[in-house]
Amino acid sequence: MTLNSLQKNLMANIAGKASVAVLSILFVPIYIRFIGVEAYGLVGFSLSLLPLFSLLDFGFSTTLNREFARLSGCSASKENMRDLLRTLEVVYWGAAVVLGGLVVVLAPLIAAYWLNADTLPLETVQKAIVITGFWIMGQLPTGLYSGGLMGLERQVLLNGLVTVMAIVRACGAVLVLWFVSPTIEAFLMWQAAMGIVQTLFVAASLWSSLSGNYFVARFRRELLQSVGSFAADVTISSALATLLTQVDKVILGKVVSLETLGYYTLATLVASPVSIFVGPIFSVSLPRFSALAARDVVEGFAKFYHATSQLVALAMLPLAVVIGMYSSEVLLIWTGNSSIADRSGILVTILTIGTVLNGSLTIPYAAQLAHGWTKLALSLNAVAFLVFVPLVYWAAVRYGSVGAACVWPLVNLGYLIVFIKTMHSRVLKDEKWQWFIRDFSVPIVVALAVGLLGRLMLPVDVQGIQGMVWLFAILMVSLLAILSVTPEVRQSLKQAFSF
Repeated sequence: MTLNSLQKNLMANIAGKASVAVLSILFVPIYIRFIGVEAYGLVGFSLSLLPLFSLLDFGFSTTLNREFARLSGCSASKENMRDLLRTLEVVYWGAAVVLGGLVVVLAPLIAAYWLNADTLPLETVQKAIVITGFWIMGQLPTGLYSGGLMGLERQVLLNGLVTVMAIVRACGAVLVLWFVSPTIEAFLMWQAAMGIVQTLFVAASLWSSLSGNYFVARFRRELLQSVGSFAADVTISSALATLLTQVDKVILGKVVSLETLGYYTLATLVASPVSIFVGPIFSVSLPRFSALAARDVVEGFAKFYHATSQLVALAMLPLAVVIGMYSSEVLLIWTGNSSIADRSGILVTILTIGTVLNGSLTIPYAAQLAHGWTKLALSLNAVAFLVFVPLVYWAAVRYGSVGAACVWPLVNLGYLIVFIKTMHSRVLKDEKWQWFIRDFSVPIVVALAVGLLGRLMLPVDVQGIQGMVWLFAILMVSLLAILSVTPEVRQSLKQAFSF
């Protein structure tokens, strides 16, 4: 049984993402016991700022991924690769310092006029936001170096580093809260320190992989100009996409109490594993799509498109069934807190639906990037953002956190319909209905059927070990049922593992 580089990288990405998600979810109840739900709402606000500011990476991480994938096969390109990395990292680090410094400077205003703390002192909230600013400075550049390692197909190395750092980060946070100080400030200081350490390790790994003298790499303005158009489009599109996933928490921080934001943040965290494997699939698929598009291998491109789309469905839907259709049971088993299960359960279900719709567009987006087509995603993200932000604010004011959550699936449904129809008018013109029926609709219908059947059979009391066994059984049945209706994935698995 042998695995090619694509399969190894995919497995490494999945393992890395899974380990980070599992650690995050397992340790949250412990964090809450030390600092409380309201302080965890402040953590949620800080965590939302990181991806919000990472949207201003100028598209450099995706650009570096694509350029390194194109150039890595030619030894004569090593100097250009090193110079490109030096050029992009100079700009990236400068942006990270400016953005983090901006948060530090604005911390008093954010604490006083944006967040609504009931019991936390204003001084505590302000200190937490200042620490978040330094966290942003240190961790943002990780995205650039990660993009480079992905382009070189060094995902095994990257995810090994990420997994180790996730373990150190989570376990260390508990020790800090337990033995040093059970406060939000101590928690965030540890996270900021580990963010800087992770960035340095990933940067060192990338430079080592390029095999050359770090100090002779040059900043070259012409390299920045050569990738400028692609990077600019990706930047704006990624920025808007990130805003769509994070701005709801920022808006809620203004409209609702920190405690309510804490419950919403918990719901977001619980719904997030639904898409945990989507990122790894995108990361390993984009270089392969780019290579196929460059060689104009149309039939191979279409086959890979359907196989990876079905793989995304297989990766998302079993988790979506368990998390979305049994949200209260999952929360009760996870936290042992019926209040959290009651207040966050419906939020988890709503957010899960939106996450599935959003994740389903990942492979079509990769196919567009491989062809250098960035305008569609850019235009639709702009429209979606202009609709999403006022809707979230209006819904939050009128209906609270539940209203804000409902906007996420509604916007993604409209996005999906327009995105797929427009894309297939230009790329893979004859594959639209196969994608919509076989890759998207059939797996969802099968997943819903399994979830409903499981709900009918589920015992009244699903707490503890018995509850975990039942939910795991539903997960496995969903996995097998979806696998039965995704033939391209079955074929790929047979080839990979020589069944």
